[in-house]
Amino acid sequence: CLMIGGVYFLIPLIIQYPLKEYIPAFAVAPILLLGSYFLSIRMPIEYFIISINRIFVLIMFLGICALFNFSLSYYFIAHGFGIRGVAYGTSLSYSIFGMMVMIYWLAHCHDSVKAIIGDVCRIFLPLAYTILCISAVNLIFPPDKTSLWYDIALTTVRIVMFCILALPLIIYINSQTKVIQLVLNALTTRLKRFILRNQ
Repeated sequence: CLMIGGVYFLIPLIIQYPLKEYIPAFAVAPILLLGSYFLSIRMPIEYFIISINRIFVLIMFLGICALFNFSLSYYFIAHGFGIRGVAYGTSLSYSIFGMMVMIYWLAHCHDSVKAIIGDVCRIFLPLAYTILCISAVNLIFPPDKTSLWYDIALTTVRIVMFCILALPLIIYINSQTKVIQLVLNALTTRLKRFILRNQ
């Protein structure tokens, strides 16, 4: 989720200056970026589904989502949304697929519906909080295309503000997973190996 927030604020800066010819695509990038959250959670679940020999379930889910994607994209284009409509359809399809594989996986892990709902809420809490933080930063520091250096400074401020607002999320995730300690331990180990190798 933190990467989604950082990339969200960097996209306008990258596209506005080095990649000016891709400016029309900027309108759809944030939509697809939010949908990418569901892609990130589906990979390990797909491996689980394959490991229990339920490939046909995965194929069925993919078929349903492909149908949703085509139908939603067609609907949005027909109602004048253009390329944004395709992005909406794709992101919603990612969401539907992510939800389907996640609920299927959780049904194998829990016996009660209450436990499944609780885990779904815990999985989506970071995304909801990230969207809230992004919205707050956009409200406090709205994007403003003035000059390259001004935009760099504004983007830096927006990312720092986002990180500050995301601190409760980082603390919560770390309390559940100890991910910060794992990352620091991995970095320390690699640094020690690098130092030993170059002595």
